[in-house]
Amino acid sequence: GDVRLLKCEEADGRLVGYVLYELRRKGPAKRRQHYCELVNIVVRKDSQGCGAGRLLFIAMQKDLVATAKNGEAADLRLYVAESNLDPMRWYRRLGFHDAGWQTETLNGAEV
Repeated sequence: GDVRLLKCEEADGRLVGYVLYELRRKGPAKRRQHYCELVNIVVRKDSQGCGAGRLLFIAMQKDLVATAKNGEAADLRLYVAESNLDPMRWYRRLGFHDAGWQTETLNGAEV
């Protein structure tokens, strides 16, 4: 897919945070799904709570509106571990909702 990275920096160039996302295509041609997967939003610990994460999310949305073709990013998806409660609450405040659950095996354990 088309992997994209946007970052937020202090005036002195220090990294505040970043958002990593990917335009993806999945499935056979006649039923191919086009969507954007939000891979990660990270904000430096001492910068959390100041709105940097929200600004990164908005910047990602603007980039997708400006550059995605043919509805490629009409569906925005992300995956969060069930035990990762703080990020789940934050994503819900941004407007995300639970659409389903997925189980994967990582190092022999289901997650």
